[in-house]
Amino acid sequence: MSFITMPHGFIRNKTKAKSTSFTPASMIDVLYDYQHFLSTNEKHNGTIAQSGPESLKRIAIIGAGAGGLIAAYELSKIANINVSLIEASDRLGGRMDSIYIADGDLNDKVFEMGCMRFPPTSHTLYYYLNKFDLPTTPNFPDPGIVNTKLLYQNKVIDWPANSATPINADFERIGHDFSNMVVYLLGDVNNPNITAPSKLFDYWHIYQTSPTENNKKQVVSAWQTLINQYGTTSYFDAVYSLAQNSEIVSKPWTQEDMNKFGALGVGSGGFDPIYNVNFVEVLRLFANGWEDNQELVLSGIGALVDALSDSLNEHGVEVQLNSKVTEIAKQDGKYRITISQECGDNTVEYYDAVIVATTTRAMELMGLTLKADVYDEYPILHQSAKTSIRNLHLMNSSKFFVTTASKFWYAANNPTGLDLPFNIQTDELMRGLYCLNYDKDLDDGRPNTEGKGVVLISYVWGDDSTKILGLSNAERYQQFLLAIKEVDSTFANLLENQTEKIDVIDWESEPHYHGAFKLNYPGQEQDNHAAFFQYQAKEQGVFLAGDSVSWAGGWLEGAMSTAINSACAAAAYVGATVADNSPLTEIASHMYKYDIPPKGPR
Repeated sequence: MSFITMPHGFIRNKTKAKSTSFTPASMIDVLYDYQHFLSTNEKHNGTIAQSGPESLKRIAIIGAGAGGLIAAYELSKIANINVSLIEASDRLGGRMDSIYIADGDLNDKVFEMGCMRFPPTSHTLYYYLNKFDLPTTPNFPDPGIVNTKLLYQNKVIDWPANSATPINADFERIGHDFSNMVVYLLGDVNNPNITAPSKLFDYWHIYQTSPTENNKKQVVSAWQTLINQYGTTSYFDAVYSLAQNSEIVSKPWTQEDMNKFGALGVGSGGFDPIYNVNFVEVLRLFANGWEDNQELVLSGIGALVDALSDSLNEHGVEVQLNSKVTEIAKQDGKYRITISQECGDNTVEYYDAVIVATTTRAMELMGLTLKADVYDEYPILHQSAKTSIRNLHLMNSSKFFVTTASKFWYAANNPTGLDLPFNIQTDELMRGLYCLNYDKDLDDGRPNTEGKGVVLISYVWGDDSTKILGLSNAERYQQFLLAIKEVDSTFANLLENQTEKIDVIDWESEPHYHGAFKLNYPGQEQDNHAAFFQYQAKEQGVFLAGDSVSWAGGWLEGAMSTAINSACAAAAYVGATVADNSPLTEIASHMYKYDIPPKGPR
């Protein structure tokens, strides 16, 4: 599902990066260091607030995914704040959804049904992983990182490990051309030009080295130029236009070149299903360093859920599972929440502030976009936030996992005596296959080839997910095997003979989620802006959080950064004194212009 891991020289691996390379310390759309804010206040007084409210206040958090858990964790440490975490499903974690399979004395094997790849530039996420001593490993088997086979138009193409592109003249040309496109737009991340800056990475590197207001303005101007140019442009249209520029590409791309690029994509997933999304969303992946150096959590991301859950229990947070919120209204200065219980009964509870940390579709289904109570002096949400909830696009996604009796792709575990592909990418229904090893490497650095294997047989997005929705698990499995057999019959036979446990998820049909992750369509940057900065709205006690309202849809960094925003806002609303340099004061909503067309200087 992907054929270019990153543009040439883009890899930010700690052991490979040049001393002159650039690594962002923040997300480009906020230029704010959440990790620094959290670590500074953790050392100072252990919370994001200097002091709590004068009297006991109740805050409800709706949705127990990453955003809800982090908001609850941070608020639960503030004096005089009583937190209730309300979750519609029967578990905590949301799309941090790890299914564990025991494997004797070895590590449990993990099906990461939701989040599974974690770029180290997700600084807020890594703050919490480090806080709870949860190790990661850079061994995620993305294509081109490990030995990969491609099936494109019924032809098998080799893609050796640690190679920038498959061994094919067209793919090599397309890969080189796209590398040039990214450098043309953003600059060279491994060698920023600080003497004669002209690109985003040049200015951003200078700003991180010398964080003056003037240097910041240069970064903002560079990113604003890209927003203005591509904010209403689809990914397909942008790439095709750039691919006609003889100063960038070796020769103009054809429709077949676009088919090849779309079928095998960039980094970690095929991009033709998202050819219709906003190109600025794609540029964010590269600007923020999310598409390379991805790691996995050896104990599964569910270990972070467990650690946060234990902490919430220690801090007396009330957790309500199987509790679906159907209405939020204002009454007598409080927020009235109506909850539908699993037994069928409805209950009503009152809170001083509310954080809604669900997908935007779940927000809409609980009535947040409907007309405010006529007795409210202030609406639950301003119209711009309601519009963003209605408009923002959620991508669908499906995964198909199996455990196998052995890690048969290693030479020691199969009759060929050779390593088989660790990754298979195709233009067929299965699209992308990943062989996963959740056991620690041996002391000598070699992989531990003992125990069960985990194979993510299929990971698909968008229309590729829709195509298989009507198929049963057995039907999907057989369809996927047909494609795998075309690539490597030995691999397919071993997989079929050794398959044990199977688990499948379709996030668009999963109750209470209704989609996998946010990706803006062209023209939705202004909706994203309204949703993200809703936490700064005045005279409101309801605040939005989650990756669906973030600048990082599909990444835990988005959910966690918006959780910090909403936790600070809710704490301040109920009378706490939030710590200095918080997102309430240090992220300027007017820093960029996302309007269509831009409405002039701000």
